[in-house]
Amino acid sequence: MDVGGWSGELNSHVLKFNGYLFKDQSVIALDAQEIGLLIEAAEHKWNHVEPAIFGTLLERALDGKERAKLGAHYTPRDYVERLVMPTVIEPLRADWAGVQAAAASLIDAGKTDEARGLVELFHGQLAQTRVLDPACGTGNFLYVAMARMMELEGEVVGLLTELGDHQYVAELSGHTITPENFLGLEINPQAAAIAQLVLWIGYLQWHFRVNGEARLPPEPVLRDVKTIKNRDALIDWDKRVPEMDEDGKPLTRWDGETMKPHPVTSKKVPSDDAQVEVWRYVNPKAAKWPKADFIVGNPPYIGVRKINQRLGERYVDAVRTVFCDLPGTVDFVMYWWDYAARLVRKKTAWRFGFITTNGIVQDYSRPVVERHIDAKANPLSLVYAVTNHPWVENKDGAAVDVAMTVGAAAGESAEIRIAQVTRTGRNFELNVAHVTRINAALSNIPNVFAAKGLKSNKGMCFQGVVPAAEGFKISATSGFARDSDVVKPYMIGDDQTERFGHTHIIDFFGFEEAHALESHPSEFSKVFNEVEPERDQNPRKSYKEKWWLFAEPRPNLRKAITSLPRYIGTRYTAVHRPRAGEGAESGRPSPCAQARDPR
Repeated sequence: MDVGGWSGELNSHVLKFNGYLFKDQSVIALDAQEIGLLIEAAEHKWNHVEPAIFGTLLERALDGKERAKLGAHYTPRDYVERLVMPTVIEPLRADWAGVQAAAASLIDAGKTDEARGLVELFHGQLAQTRVLDPACGTGNFLYVAMARMMELEGEVVGLLTELGDHQYVAELSGHTITPENFLGLEINPQAAAIAQLVLWIGYLQWHFRVNGEARLPPEPVLRDVKTIKNRDALIDWDKRVPEMDEDGKPLTRWDGETMKPHPVTSKKVPSDDAQVEVWRYVNPKAAKWPKADFIVGNPPYIGVRKINQRLGERYVDAVRTVFCDLPGTVDFVMYWWDYAARLVRKKTAWRFGFITTNGIVQDYSRPVVERHIDAKANPLSLVYAVTNHPWVENKDGAAVDVAMTVGAAAGESAEIRIAQVTRTGRNFELNVAHVTRINAALSNIPNVFAAKGLKSNKGMCFQGVVPAAEGFKISATSGFARDSDVVKPYMIGDDQTERFGHTHIIDFFGFEEAHALESHPSEFSKVFNEVEPERDQNPRKSYKEKWWLFAEPRPNLRKAITSLPRYIGTRYTAVHRPRAGEGAESGRPSPCAQARDPR
């Protein structure tokens, strides 16, 4: 398959694939059972497999940590299309509708040659259109964009055929939409390789669907192009240096994912065996994205509270140094959003569309949106938004609600729409409304977030305590005395808005370690067994050293409510809530001394 030609073993001619996929001809040792499984698999009809599903399955099959979820979680294609359509396809189809109307006028005027030339020009532009997913995974978004763009190309070619432009159609092979139009960045090398394969599978399926199974594609079947790059999408650096401890040995940290059962409680705790090296990034700078007309995708969901644990403090510091004009409170996905918004505002790209956490409308991430749509020079226009779309989080298969946003340069002629989800049990439908403007709250109503905070409210609004470990919580049947001065009622935002389930929590606020052990040995023992192993892997020094205390005990909040008979609580991520005042104890400042644009 690498070189093609006659195969004596198969007694037939084999097409030349020129496969980067088949360059390595190493033979894998298989036993009889494994060979049998391959034969059984080969008997199935694989030419109609959904490439995006195939990519997801293959990635998990190759990843030991993900293998247990094989086939359990897959984002339906129509979900992906809900972002791909307004980002990529609708503006292309709007242009195509204009070309069709102009061509029809020319034909009516007897100017068929000019009509053909107009359609040829559009096709040439379409064939040069590039789509980028800067966090492409196994290529689902790129594959769906390719399938829809090839459908459009089929319509264009059909019109050229009707107009008698047979020579142009016959010479299409050199300038048509192929996987080379679809670019990706992906940090996981396995996923990057699979994404490239997914695009070729989808492309070949389209070839046979249009031309019939009897017409073979031209050789080489797979062109040795690498449009999916295996690299970091946010930062580049001069070099990456391992951090050393006092003895000159490489520092390590917990990988942020792998868990193991605790020897005493059997509950899942971070595995101290799952260690990765700590790297320092020398002279970090913004990574350059490949030039593209459209940017679309589903960047990783990592909230600000988990970013250090998942990615490592040194890497996060490097990202924040490069993107130093962004608040340090933003979710990880907002770095992609900011980068794409800059490119569209500079008219380097036409549109971008991203899936983000629905926290994009909250205080900690919304300023990123505000700075672009409220900019005095070349502002961004949001042309499509969904605030609460159901999704599946790729990392652990958890059901989440996400936001979809599509940005274009202000002044672009476009429909502006907001979609709201109406739920009936597990089913839902989108209700789309046409509006004149979408603000940073992903709404068309007056932007209440632009209101000024009252000075009289200073010091009156606080974020609640953050335990940062489940081991502090106790169940109703745990046997701990409710009248203990360290066992206190505890509720979170979900208890206010959804399940309203009271629970209790062990709170050693004000206690030193020795005092906590001596005065409350049973409660201390629970915290030691269930909290200390998790905190021991936490990259933040204060959390690690003061493991028996809440990560954020909020002393100012406690002081403020001590003498109050009542106070108001509101969910931190609620859609409607009072705006945090200047006294809010939340978030983390940007590490920049002054704002600058590193790009």
